[in-house]
Amino acid sequence: MEVLSYLLLVIYALCSATYSLFIKVSANRLVLFGALNLVTALIAFILIWFVPLPSTSSFLFIGLSSIAYTCMLYFAAKAYDQNDLSYLAPINAAFKFLLTLMISAFIFAESVTGVEWICISIITFGILLKTPLSKITNIKSDKGLLYLMGAAFFGTAQFLIDIYGIKQADHTIAYIIWLMFIGLPVGIIALAKYRRSIIALVNKEKGQIIASSLLDNVGYACILFVLYYTEVSEALPVSNLNIVFATLIGAFFLKEKAGHRRIIAAIIITVGIMASQIYGT
Repeated sequence: MEVLSYLLLVIYALCSATYSLFIKVSANRLVLFGALNLVTALIAFILIWFVPLPSTSSFLFIGLSSIAYTCMLYFAAKAYDQNDLSYLAPINAAFKFLLTLMISAFIFAESVTGVEWICISIITFGILLKTPLSKITNIKSDKGLLYLMGAAFFGTAQFLIDIYGIKQADHTIAYIIWLMFIGLPVGIIALAKYRRSIIALVNKEKGQIIASSLLDNVGYACILFVLYYTEVSEALPVSNLNIVFATLIGAFFLKEKAGHRRIIAAIIITVGIMASQIYGT
C-alpha cells in the first residue's frame, strides 16, 4: 500500500479508538446512539448541498446499508443488554473481521495467500485474547451468543455493502456524505422512545456528541477511501490498530488498568499486522 493509505488507516484507527472510548464511558448507550445518529444526519444534511447527487444504484446500496446497520444495532443492544460490553465487543470485532475477509475474498475475487491467513489468524487470536474464555461461557441468557453473532453478521453485511457501494460510486465524497444518513431510522426510533433523555443528553453533552459524530464519520470515511483503491485483505488487518490505540488511550489518558491480558493482546495484534504487511502480497 502507499504511504497515504497507511496514513488514512492510522487516522481511522485513532478516530475509531477515541470514539469507542466515548461510547464506553456513556451511561445510556442507546440514548447516545440515538443522539449521535440524529446529529450525524444533521451534519450530512448541511453537507449534501456541496456535493453532486449520487446515482440510483448508490442510493440502493445506502438503503441496504441502513437496513443492515439498524439490524446490527438491534442485535447488539440485545446482546449487551445483560452482558458486559468490554467482554463482548472483542468477540464481535473478531467475528466481523474474519467474516469480512472471507466473504470479501469471494465477492471481490481477492487472492489471499496461506501466509496472509496465518497473519489474519494471529490478529484474530489477539482480538479474542482480550476476553477470558470463562466470560464467553458465562454469557447470560440462552440467546446471548446468538444475538452477538447476529450483530456481527449484520455489521459485516453493512461493511461489505459500504465497500461494494463505494467501489461502484461515481463520486466517492458524495457517496460517503449521503452514507451518513444510514443511522437516521435508529435516531428517529430512539427519539420516539427516549425523546426527553436525548434532548437532555444533547443539551448536557453536545460537545462530546458532536466530537463523537465527527470522529466516527471521519474515521469511516478514511477506511472507505483506502478500500476504494486497495484490496480488503491488504487494508483490513491494519485497521485493527484501533484496538491497540484504544488500549494505549485507555491506559494513559483514562488511567484504566491495562492488565497483562490486554497488553499481550495488543502486542500480538501489532505483530500480526506488521507480519501481514511484510509478508503479504
